[in-house]
Amino acid sequence: MIFAFLVDAPALVATGVAFLFFPDARLVGIGALAFILFLLVFLARDVRGGFSRKWLGFKIEDEQGRPPGWMRSFLRNLPLVVPGWNVWEAVFVLRHGDQPRPIDRLLGLRFREMP
Repeated sequence: MIFAFLVDAPALVATGVAFLFFPDARLVGIGALAFILFLLVFLARDVRGGFSRKWLGFKIEDEQGRPPGWMRSFLRNLPLVVPGWNVWEAVFVLRHGDQPRPIDRLLGLRFREMP
C-alpha cells in the first residue's frame, strides 16, 4: 500500500500544481501536463546517483566517480519507457546479470556498491 502511494503521489502532486496554476484548463490538458511532468522527473531520477539506490547501498557513477548528471540520467532511463527497448534490456539483464546494462556501457556509467 505504501509502495502504491509512492508511485501515485508524484502524479497527484503534479495534477494539483497544474490545477493551481491553470484553473481554467480542461482536465485532459491538466492530465497531459501532469503526465509530462511526472515522466521528466522519472527520467531524471538518477541525477545524483539514484536516491532510492542509496537506501539499498548502491550508487550509479561514471569512471571518475561522479553522479551521471541530467542528460545521462535522462538517457539512462529512457529505455524503461520505450516499448520493445525495455523488453530487450530486461532480457539482457536476466541473461547477463553480472554485466552492466547496454545503455550504461554506452554512457560510461557503472552501478556500484557504496563503501
